[in-house]
Amino acid sequence: MRHPRRKLVLAVVGFGLAIFLLWATFSGVLGPDDGTPAMVASVVGLLILGVAGYFVVTGGMTARAAAQLEAGTDVIASWRVPTAIWQRFRNIRLEGTGVRVPMLKGLLFAPRAVAEGETVEIICGARGALIDGRYFSLAPGRGVGMEQAGMVLTDPPCVAIIIGLLAGAHGSPRTTRWLLLLPIPPGARNEANKAIRHYAAAVDSVRDIGDLARAYPRRTRILFWAILIPAVVAAITGVTLEVNDYPGELPAWLGITGIMTTLGTLLVAAKVRFSGRR
Repeated sequence: MRHPRRKLVLAVVGFGLAIFLLWATFSGVLGPDDGTPAMVASVVGLLILGVAGYFVVTGGMTARAAAQLEAGTDVIASWRVPTAIWQRFRNIRLEGTGVRVPMLKGLLFAPRAVAEGETVEIICGARGALIDGRYFSLAPGRGVGMEQAGMVLTDPPCVAIIIGLLAGAHGSPRTTRWLLLLPIPPGARNEANKAIRHYAAAVDSVRDIGDLARAYPRRTRILFWAILIPAVVAAITGVTLEVNDYPGELPAWLGITGIMTTLGTLLVAAKVRFSGRR
């Protein structure tokens, strides 16, 4: 996100406008609640409220993270890129990086043109990076988040980070992957290597439910049976009560909750069981 503070201010202004429109709707300032002005104001206010509320939260978090990096908090490495190297960096295309991963859509960052003699600052933090004032979250994850970190020998060489993002439409989200490049001038190779080592270690430390289950097999078995047995008992009890016309909603509640919990537990167990097989 470029200029996170500016976007946060705009989101706060939008949030305030939405609150004003909703207040005007329900206070009677715009006439009856079923009148056209009030209805339009309420619809517009709700739409702005949802969008602005989202950007207030995300913008606030991004602005805070960017400010911490600029203040030197949790900085892993930093360097400045001279104009000539930045101009060569702008010419890099995805196909020239040699990076091949499934669902890789393109480059995540589009570098702007810079004036002669201008240098661009890059700051690599523990969980994010600033490049030319734009903040990118680098929280590690599987499917969503930072998935790989290394170096590509382009001209100039770059720190290369694969970031997974959720995308999709019509209720079918999927993971798409994007490549974030951080150009490395000749004098910044050591700093870049520090960042790569940190990010690669962060990616390696990510554990999913299958990893945890294999790391703690005894605890996993105990947890599995502790959830499955009560769920099966609840399902059987609920079905039995329902068959015998027990009054009230207890049979349906026990039966549905027990069956759904049983199926969910078995599905998770199957995923964990077979996720480590090749």
